[in-house]
Amino acid sequence: MAEMTLINTRPINNQQSLNEFCKEQRIKVINCPLFHTVLTPTIISLDRLPAYNAVIITSNQALEYLNSHQISLPRSLLVLTVGNKLYQQCVERLENKIIKCGNNINGLIEYLNNHSALLATILYLRGAKISANLKELFIHKISIDEFICYHMHPTSNLTTVITSETNTDNLVLLPVFSLEAAKEICTTNFISFNKELIIIAFSNKIADYLHSYFKNIKTIPIPEIKEIFKMILQIKQEARQLCLK
Repeated sequence: MAEMTLINTRPINNQQSLNEFCKEQRIKVINCPLFHTVLTPTIISLDRLPAYNAVIITSNQALEYLNSHQISLPRSLLVLTVGNKLYQQCVERLENKIIKCGNNINGLIEYLNNHSALLATILYLRGAKISANLKELFIHKISIDEFICYHMHPTSNLTTVITSETNTDNLVLLPVFSLEAAKEICTTNFISFNKELIIIAFSNKIADYLHSYFKNIKTIPIPEIKEIFKMILQIKQEARQLCLK
């Protein structure tokens, strides 16, 4: 069976779990982050915080912002977040009541729609780019104040890495975790690689975007890192079976 290489495009502070899994599976990993994080130097007005009912945290960069500026959220604030890993990080770092609103932005939107009467004022600590779905929410019945606490800047030499790896006999896996990452990948100069490049899309929306550029795309059923692990094992098993034929 050909060796497997996984190109990890996640930010440096998000690479560990995927890298450790690949090490256990004896899969070569190349770390090639697409973006690096720049935290906003401006400190949010601490006097404003007690006026909110809840704060939305949908990234660990927002947690980094709070830690970097040593900002303690008032305990009265409800923290709304998404995904198991980020939920655990919030529980470990914050003293507030934490509510996991599903696994993605859609789960958050559903929670806000169902609890709008109880959440009169909400603060969203977010990056410079925002989900289109959440933008729509702002137009309707929920009033949310936004504070941009970080920016993501492109950094990658992904074209060089992929070209190098797909010129070998290795089976190359490229997980894509966000629509922003998908767009960045598709703006680079590679149009066609050999058939050994396999894209693993974190959601159907990401897969739909990438289908115009890549043919070999696998989509995980639930946007969780453990589903990426399962997909990698499935691809590994399929490759092994092909070798036995």
